[in-house]
Amino acid sequence: GARQNYLDAALCIADLTYLLGGVFMQFHRIGDGLGDYGMIRMANCLHLFLKVLETKVQQLRANLEQLSAAVDEALVLARARRARVPKPEPTERMRQRAHEAFERAVSSRESHSHMLLQTLEQL
Repeated sequence: GARQNYLDAALCIADLTYLLGGVFMQFHRIGDGLGDYGMIRMANCLHLFLKVLETKVQQLRANLEQLSAAVDEALVLARARRARVPKPEPTERMRQRAHEAFERAVSSRESHSHMLLQTLEQL
């Protein structure tokens, strides 16, 4: 359900933080220390790393989309059906801001996750 999607998304974020903050920095250090030669020698490892990074971003995106669907079902659609909505109920402004943030980060054509995936594919 929604809680599991939330936990899975948090785990993906932790993995991405480690990959970008720890592993990717090692490639950066190799590039600084050994230049082009070092990066040419590490190309196979770098491509494998980029594939793993791309997979994690896709997993995060899928988890966030499932979480959004679950929240829509529990709050938005329930309210439209005049069903009981768990308290505290978000205000209209809160719902609008959450929807805009989700669009910006995940679901729009120019979202952060889409742009990151495009950049990873170009590398």
